[in-house]
Amino acid sequence: MNKDEPPREMEDTEKQLEKVGRSRAIYKTVGCFVSIVFMVFVLWWLFTSGAFRWDKDYCCNAEKDANNVLVAMANYFSDLKRTKIPTITVLQAEEGFSTTNPFNNISITPVPSTVLSNSITIQVSVADASNRCPMGTTYTKTMGGGRGVWK
Repeated sequence: MNKDEPPREMEDTEKQLEKVGRSRAIYKTVGCFVSIVFMVFVLWWLFTSGAFRWDKDYCCNAEKDANNVLVAMANYFSDLKRTKIPTITVLQAEEGFSTTNPFNNISITPVPSTVLSNSITIQVSVADASNRCPMGTTYTKTMGGGRGVWK
């Protein structure tokens, strides 16, 4: 072995590092390709099925409005001197009621009770004027009742 020549182990190490460098480049290329495919898939999924989920926000806003009306009415009727069904403007003025969905139409309707004679139940309907809720166009909930219904 000559003094000017590098040791044979060094040559082997350099060859191994060269191979590792090539394999890392291949892994980076494959990883980049897989990342791009994954991003394309995510974007495709968002644009094809995501719209349904985003439209549900309109449904939630109409449901919140119906619940807010019923809570405001409960506060309104907590004063025993109040015996008439209030309008939306009265609830807004006296109870601080506000809507979460700017595209709604709210109606308060007395419905004859099927349980007690000479009594009524109060039904609140919120119409989603945006027509973007996939569950229906009008959400109706009864005061003292369970879940509301989309029609």
